[in-house]
Amino acid sequence: MIGLQVVAVPAEGSAGQKAGIYKDDFIIGVDGENIETVDQLIELMTEKAGILVNVELLRGQIVVSKVIEAGTLGINLVPEIVDGLLEKVASRQDALKAEPHLLEVILTTAPYVETRPVVETLDIVSAECVIGMNVFKDVFVAVRDMVGGRSKAYQNALGEAKQECLMELRKIAVSLNANAVIGVSLNYSEISGSGKSMLFLVATGTAVKLSP
Repeated sequence: MIGLQVVAVPAEGSAGQKAGIYKDDFIIGVDGENIETVDQLIELMTEKAGILVNVELLRGQIVVSKVIEAGTLGINLVPEIVDGLLEKVASRQDALKAEPHLLEVILTTAPYVETRPVVETLDIVSAECVIGMNVFKDVFVAVRDMVGGRSKAYQNALGEAKQECLMELRKIAVSLNANAVIGVSLNYSEISGSGKSMLFLVATGTAVKLSP
């Protein structure tokens, strides 16, 4: 599937800016119709000008819906393949549907949760994630870094690793009958060699039971 990546921040006062569309979002649908080309989006927005439409955005690893008035959005877009990102979103959503109680586990970097004191400290927990980053991404990153640009390849990989680690931390907490992990810390490192690199992330914290 192809989506339209926002490559420029929406103009001040534009429909896109008012709707909360940001740089690096992907427009993937309008009113349930998949959007794969800029011309398709322009045609649809022209046909429905002045009417409220539901725009589906892929932001990081979540799908966000925005209701906006159809018309000129005031944003710059380029087509990008988003199948891999959507598969990860779907996989995470399926996991949450299978184990909805995972979302009830509180994760916080603070040493406590306000209004809910710790009634039992269970164990120190950790989750590790390793993600491969191919050579082409690494070259792209190096070029962008030299000219002061944002390293999108690294940003996406870091975001993916973070979400996976936090999900694993929730699963471990549930296995200990904990309802929170406090003092969560995220540590990143890169392992390189033989023209390849791996991104390594460790999430740690203390599994606890909080009062209801």
